[in-house]
Amino acid sequence: MISRSRSLSVLSVLVLVVAGCSMSSRFPSDAGKAGDDGTGMLKAFLTQIADPNSPMPEMFGAEPAFESALRSSPDKVTPLRPLYLKLKSASGNTQRRKVAEEMLQKLSESSTG
Repeated sequence: MISRSRSLSVLSVLVLVVAGCSMSSRFPSDAGKAGDDGTGMLKAFLTQIADPNSPMPEMFGAEPAFESALRSSPDKVTPLRPLYLKLKSASGNTQRRKVAEEMLQKLSESSTG
């Protein structure tokens, strides 16, 4: 019984590592390299959510993307917090896509305005 639970634990850790590696390859690893103000990872994540032709990413990626952007550009990202909470609590893909589009719109307005 112990070896079975240990095997399941090891398998779970491996799945998390593989999922994390494949997810991290979709985003810029360094916001500075993205050629922007530190919101590159958040924009990439929101773009993937908003694109109806793209598979819906796992929502656990939202928090690191949002927190990283918040540290880099608090003046641009802090006003998005209510939408971010709405995105995390959205019940379906259609609602997530709408919220992501709205967040992208507000990010682009804050960049140009």
